[in-house]
Amino acid sequence: MHRPGGGGPAPRDDHESFGRADAEFHQAIGAAAGNAFLSSLVDAIQRLQRQVTIVALADSAPGSLAGAAEQHLAILEAIGAGEQEQAAALMARHIDTTELQVQREIRNRIFAAPAAPADRDGA
Repeated sequence: MHRPGGGGPAPRDDHESFGRADAEFHQAIGAAAGNAFLSSLVDAIQRLQRQVTIVALADSAPGSLAGAAEQHLAILEAIGAGEQEQAAALMARHIDTTELQVQREIRNRIFAAPAAPADRDGA
């Protein structure tokens, strides 16, 4: 994913760099909209997102970083081309995808079989 301001792409499997680039992307979208409510909403969502990023983008969700980066790029391209309806549709799809990933990962963690206790007797 390219960072706003031409900072270059975030490494594909680097969750920390992706998280920073993701935050910058969403903040830039909120600011560009010139809508104080949207900017405030983006801030609130990002606080919540930081709490679930490890869950949603965990290794058990293969391709989620690359997929999110591709979605971000498509959104930016639509905005850059002045295609408001397309950008809105792509953003809605991005939100839906992220929501499904978080729900799936939470279910996997809730219903995962508990790990077998370590054998303390050495048997």
